[in-house]
Amino acid sequence: MCPMNLSSSSVASEVSGDRTTSVAGPEPPGSPWPGRTEEIAGQIERAYPGYHVWTSDAGWWYATRMHPHVPGQAETIYGHGPGELTVALAAEEAATRSRARAGAW
Repeated sequence: MCPMNLSSSSVASEVSGDRTTSVAGPEPPGSPWPGRTEEIAGQIERAYPGYHVWTSDAGWWYATRMHPHVPGQAETIYGHGPGELTVALAAEEAATRSRARAGAW
């Protein structure tokens, strides 16, 4: 599965120092996506079924596998924002598929 395309007009990476802006102006520090977090988390959960997406108080985004995992699979994936999280999820899913194909032979 490919990483989600999160529009730069609604989500910005804090790693690069970008801030998300709204009609009302820049968002206050410490709340990078107020009101949008649940919507974005839901989009990621739909793109990667089997994961529950949540954020920490520090702003990190996590996706925890809801089903038992097999050896070699990460139980929780994380990223500094939703973009980084989807890239990490895509990498984890690719690695899981690769291990599954290798085990099939």
